Amino acid sequence: MQKASIVMPLAVGQAAHEKAIQHALAQSVDEIELIILDSRPEAEKEKEKKPGLFKSNPRIYYFEKEFPNQAALMNFAIEVAKSPYIIMNPYGVVLNVDAVEQYQQALKANPQAAMIYSHYMEINESGVESKKEMYPDEHEISENWEYGPARAYRIEYLDKVGRYDESFNHVEEYDLRLRLSDSYALVMVNELLYTNYTKPVVSKDKELSAKLHSGDSGKLGSFTYLFEDKDKSLELERACKNMLRRRDAFLYRENETIKYPANKKWPVMASVIIPCYNRAKFVGKAIDSVLRQTFQNFEIVVVDNGSTDGSIEVVEKYCQKDNRIHLIKNTINIIALSLNKGLKAAKGKYYAQLDSDDEYAPDCLENMVGFLETHPKSCVAVSYYQLMDENSVLIPELGTIDHLEYDRNNIMRVGGAGALRVYHREIILKEFGGFDVKDFGQFGEDYDLNLRISEKYDIGRVHHVCYYYRRHPNNTDVIRDPYMKLHNKALARIRAIARRQKLNQQLNKEKALLIKKMAVKSSKPVKAKKAVKVAAKKVKPVKKTKK
Repeated sequence: MQKASIVMPLAVGQAAHEKAIQHALAQSVDEIELIILDSRPEAEKEKEKKPGLFKSNPRIYYFEKEFPNQAALMNFAIEVAKSPYIIMNPYGVVLNVDAVEQYQQALKANPQAAMIYSHYMEINESGVESKKEMYPDEHEISENWEYGPARAYRIEYLDKVGRYDESFNHVEEYDLRLRLSDSYALVMVNELLYTNYTKPVVSKDKELSAKLHSGDSGKLGSFTYLFEDKDKSLELERACKNMLRRRDAFLYRENETIKYPANKKWPVMASVIIPCYNRAKFVGKAIDSVLRQTFQNFEIVVVDNGSTDGSIEVVEKYCQKDNRIHLIKNTINIIALSLNKGLKAAKGKYYAQLDSDDEYAPDCLENMVGFLETHPKSCVAVSYYQLMDENSVLIPELGTIDHLEYDRNNIMRVGGAGALRVYHREIILKEFGGFDVKDFGQFGEDYDLNLRISEKYDIGRVHHVCYYYRRHPNNTDVIRDPYMKLHNKALARIRAIARRQKLNQQLNKEKALLIKKMAVKSSKPVKAKKAVKVAAKKVKPVKKTKK
């Protein structure tokens, strides 16, 4: 029996990677097999420089076979493997000579581990090397947590979860990861185990990525999802919702309606809260965009977090001209804390979010307040938005961002519900305690709050462009720590699953009790009739007296 099986697929346009094959066969563990699955057309195979490369070693099992998708390919590899472990070695990956040994040691040391992954070295089309560090798995349920292109799996656990689901053509790995993590662990080896040679990046993607100033993973960073294939997006949603159903965290119930006392009144309808830190260049534009609104029943609360670039002086000039504009000087630069200060100081029925480097469309508040006034189940209203550059010029390549993929279950994997966001101010303060400063102080505070709200109230969609999101080199999401961003959203999702499970358990108890009561109630007439018949039998007939 072999100790490990290395799977190396060859698809259209991929020439045999001689170095990858040599390194696979030169592993420090002798008892390995290399499974090459060649689905290229015959014309490509004939052009192979070394046609005998695949037959040079008895440990190579070469299959010329077409597969409907990657999931079917991997299931075939699992079926023919003669070992307890399978290692995915995709095109462009060259394993270190001790990679298989380290994968095996990690699997043996972690009996609950279904998958092992590691750091790796990446070499781009220009030959530039960069170390790609992974993070220990935190049970993230979105597709954003990275595990690298090469991974090792325990075949026993793959069999127990049903292997790859061949109904997925694009996200079979994501779906498999979710099913494995239902019961097993995903373990990271703190070593560089391979080198990945990347494909050239399309020039237009480079140009657009530069405009977005996004340093996150993916060809367009945090905006990559906007260009996902529609079928892939639907598959991601299906995989996530299947996971929520398996874990009893899928929300079915109808949400509640927001009610205020009949005589409840507010000094102002909308409180626009603008947190600010060193935005002297943009904060005036943000305020001007509010002052231009077609809806004028608002106040502006600017919460400065210790700016040193003249932002305070810019805001103070506006305060002198318009008594609807208020400035709170806060010395601690924590976004969630800043927002909570603004919420407590505000007087409006609704809290309208506006970042200090962004702008409103002229009819923004009219659309948002109008929606919330006519949709009492919605605690939050979210609009469409467009992206612009430093000079307020729209970035046409991205078009309108609508976030129509949002619903209260799919929000568990997508980054959020979108922008602009307008909330019932008192509801989020009194019922949800505002933003979580302790665990989401610097990132994900709005996402965490939206998850909590979605478990009780609707998040409504306003089908208008109400917001302009500015991209520039100093965007806060650009300069934030990448791990912190991933960790905070993963934490928000894990907590949401626990809350949803508890909510569903309670609802199931209430439903069972209601069914029981209904059963008792419906059975009462039957029992009553039976009792009458029994009683009738016991009663002796009255004898007639003779006249």
